[in-house]
Amino acid sequence: MTDSLVLNESYPYTPSQVWRALTNPKALASWLMDNNFEPCVGHQFQFTDVSLPGNKTVIDCEVIALEPPHRLMYTWKTAEMSVPSLVTWVLMPIESGTQVQLHHSGLQDNALHSTISSLGIKSSVPSQTSPAQMYGVSGQPPLSSGSSTLIDYGQPKPMSIGYADISGTVWEPFWRHKLQETLPNDLDQLTTA
Repeated sequence: MTDSLVLNESYPYTPSQVWRALTNPKALASWLMDNNFEPCVGHQFQFTDVSLPGNKTVIDCEVIALEPPHRLMYTWKTAEMSVPSLVTWVLMPIESGTQVQLHHSGLQDNALHSTISSLGIKSSVPSQTSPAQMYGVSGQPPLSSGSSTLIDYGQPKPMSIGYADISGTVWEPFWRHKLQETLPNDLDQLTTA
């Protein structure tokens, strides 16, 4: 299992145009999921998906960092997760447009917490721990707009429990599809509208 999923894509649009697709609720609903997102630190919101008949997916989130148009961070917690994971978007201007890095971390923590919970062991993460405290966001320096490189998160660390591969395989195809197919189509529509 890898704790983090890091994907990089580039788009022929300015960081401000891509930022709009990441922070405008209507744009987000078009390429990602229905939501009640507001670009405000501390705002709690939900993504909802009903694309499968009889199945409603709700993802509880909270905006924990916002540095327009360079960095957006929010928690991501489905009903199956014992602790929220963290989604970080980093936008960097490049000659041909914008380099977008998606970093979804905390995946291993959830798999491990689920396994520990199934064994009847209590989680070590206090319930009153805020997402910002859990991920140490308050201590992070702001992203410099003059920075020329994306954040280097290093190599993901593998993990397995018994014979079960507790990888982030559920989220990797989801995010790849969204970044490689859905978002580019919507960016085309957003910039021509």
